[in-house]
Amino acid sequence: MHVLLIEDNEDDARIIGETLTEQTRAEIQLEWVDRLESALTRLVEVKTDVVLLDLSLPDSHGLETLDKVQAQAADVPIIVLTGLDDEGIAVQAVRKGAQDYLIKGRLDGHGLVRVIQYAIERKQSEKAVRDSETRLRAIINTALDALIGINAQGVIIDWNPRAEVIFGWTRGEAIGQKLVDLIIPPRYREAHERGLQHFLRTGEGQALNRSIEVAGLRRDGTEVPLELSISPLKCGETYVFNAFLSDITERKQAEEVRVRLASIVESSADAIIGMTLDGIVMTWNRGAERVFGYTRDEALGKSIRYFTPQDRRDEETQIIERVKQGEHLTHFETVRRRKDGKDINIALTISPMKDGAGTMIGFSTIARDITEQKRLETQLRQSQKMEGIGQLAGGIAHDFNNLLTVINSYSDMLLGEVGFATPFVRNGLDQIKEAGHRSASLTRQLLAFTRQQILEPKILDLNESVSNMAKLLRRLIGEDIDLVLCPHPTLGRVKIDPGQVEQIVMNLAVNARHAMPQGGQLTIETMNAELDNVDAHQQISAAPGSYVRLAVSDTGCGMDTDTQTRMFEPFFTTKGPGKGTGLGLATVHGIVKHSGGRIQVYSELGKGTTFHIDLPRIEGTVERLDPVSAPNAALCGSETILLVEDEEMVRALAQAILERNGYTVLAAKNVNDALRFAQAGPQAIHLLLTDTIMPLGYKVREMLAVPQLNRAE
Repeated sequence: MHVLLIEDNEDDARIIGETLTEQTRAEIQLEWVDRLESALTRLVEVKTDVVLLDLSLPDSHGLETLDKVQAQAADVPIIVLTGLDDEGIAVQAVRKGAQDYLIKGRLDGHGLVRVIQYAIERKQSEKAVRDSETRLRAIINTALDALIGINAQGVIIDWNPRAEVIFGWTRGEAIGQKLVDLIIPPRYREAHERGLQHFLRTGEGQALNRSIEVAGLRRDGTEVPLELSISPLKCGETYVFNAFLSDITERKQAEEVRVRLASIVESSADAIIGMTLDGIVMTWNRGAERVFGYTRDEALGKSIRYFTPQDRRDEETQIIERVKQGEHLTHFETVRRRKDGKDINIALTISPMKDGAGTMIGFSTIARDITEQKRLETQLRQSQKMEGIGQLAGGIAHDFNNLLTVINSYSDMLLGEVGFATPFVRNGLDQIKEAGHRSASLTRQLLAFTRQQILEPKILDLNESVSNMAKLLRRLIGEDIDLVLCPHPTLGRVKIDPGQVEQIVMNLAVNARHAMPQGGQLTIETMNAELDNVDAHQQISAAPGSYVRLAVSDTGCGMDTDTQTRMFEPFFTTKGPGKGTGLGLATVHGIVKHSGGRIQVYSELGKGTTFHIDLPRIEGTVERLDPVSAPNAALCGSETILLVEDEEMVRALAQAILERNGYTVLAAKNVNDALRFAQAGPQAIHLLLTDTIMPLGYKVREMLAVPQLNRAE
């Protein structure tokens, strides 16, 4: 122990030294200086444990001496040793920080040692308290929470820097203010006052020693969400309170974002699934329940492979490994299995999930059911394929019609010239004519399929149309098939070409006959129908509304899935070679589509087939078909006709027919020839007979603009 004695009297210094040596067994190093200046220097140079100070020195006197020593060594305990017995000075010295005040004449060795020991202990305790207070204040000042102290009257007595940041008031401005007036919104002030008084009476409070959420008032008048906890401290007969407040603005905003995201996830029509790195389902939204059919409770904790068909389990493993490598899968199309056992087409988007440190902790999967989309895509491709085939077939049919016109017309002309005396020739011409008519029928089917027929739609009663065909249908299907007609008594009307109705019924009847080689039943039923939602079986979509339904059912062999997929393809047939053209259902498809209706097909192997033809229902009176009467006499004339036809064989045929009947014919192969005839010919032209589509882009109205032709019929 190093003791610094500051004493100007040498005898007193010697006595004090001897006293300390005699009364203690501890090693005490006593250093004596007789001047304050020297003492202050030694306090800097040497670590001192205690100072024994005389207040009267040659270079300093009184309590000023104590002040100077304390200023130089604030943490060193000081014991005043003086010959002056002045109680007032003694009290002042102790108040200034002296550990004790001893009178030299009353000093004994044992008491001096004891005072020194107590002084050192007290000084160490005081330092520890100061250090603790310093640390506590540092903690309070650097805390991320606002710390506000108030007394029992609600007056602010402490206010740390974080409180300044949150509320905008400096410490100097806040200390001494009423808490309720400074940071509590007006609507809560009365409740705050009641709560404070209630605690002072009962010792109970809502926010004591637990956290609650409250609203605080900033200096600028805005409010801030806070998390509050209050600790009361009993001080004598009263209390002080420490309030700890956290600004939870960011947390509330994050919570709002989380709630919004959770709402979006839950309301999504897509399946949104969270899973661990091992593929265990951790989250399962309502969209997942709808897509897969499993409830949240049924899905959580299960492996994602549980929802994967057996033959795609390896694919699922490969997907997980790819995402573990950091890959993001977008719109990966695959197949998954629903709870009801049905396989569905889905598009997967899979991304890795990471924690705040960037470590991968799982996967986020978005699964969209694209089963209906895939079905529509298939239907669209089928429609586009049929459209392309239709354009090709229409072009072929148009050119073929020209040839058939020549064949059939010359057959009729030659049959009129050949008598019965040459049966072989006549029989040959009959065969040519029959083949031409059959070819013309095939051409009509092609044109019906491609919707290039010249149609005359009329308001019809389907009951009447089907009834008129009954006799023909019975001969067509044969005696081993029963024909059952079920007409609806109050059937609505449709507007369609009568010939197309016959084509629909006849084609479906022929298909039914081939589906029932051992006999069976063909049922044709009519009814009114209201269409709303899209049906999974429909082959042509139609707008919701009122329709008239023609249902044709058979008890035949039915169709498998592949056949149903291709049944409307032109030239597709399940009949043997030479037994079908494959245009029957394609023709029906074209007619119904052109009429704004739809087709639904229900078929199962061994259980027959039903076609539903829905045509738009209209209001109106049924139009009766006017019979075409044959002419009573041959039609002849002597007028001049300008014939314009680019097909040479058709042009020659038309010219021959007209000239046989007495007409003068000016035959032109194109528009330019026709214009030359019109402008240079001396004779008047009484009639223009022309194809409607001509080479070089000319149309009939352009030819009619020529003065020589605008008077022709």
